[in-house]
Amino acid sequence: MDLDGRAGFLTAVTPAYAKSNALLFITVILIDIALWCIVFLDLGKMDPAIGKPIVAWILVFSGWAGVYLAGAVVCNTVYGKVIYPVPKPWVK
Repeated sequence: MDLDGRAGFLTAVTPAYAKSNALLFITVILIDIALWCIVFLDLGKMDPAIGKPIVAWILVFSGWAGVYLAGAVVCNTVYGKVIYPVPKPWVK
C-alpha cells in the first residue's frame, strides 16, 4: 500500500476519532494534513520550501500531544483522579 493509500485510509476513519477526547481528534486531523502534504511533496505537486516545514511542525505538535495524552492516561489512572486534564469528546 502506498503512502496515498495510508493517508486515504486514515482520512476515511478520522470521524471515528471524534468519539475520543478532543485533543486526540485534533491530532489525528493534523496528522491527516501532514500525510497528504507528504503525498503531494512526493508527487512534486507541493513546493518543498512550504510543505516540509508544515509537515515538521505538525509532527512535532502531534508527538508532544501524544506524550501529554499518554502521561495523562497513566497518571490519571494510577491516582484515580484527574491530575492532567484531558478534553472531553466532541461526539458522545
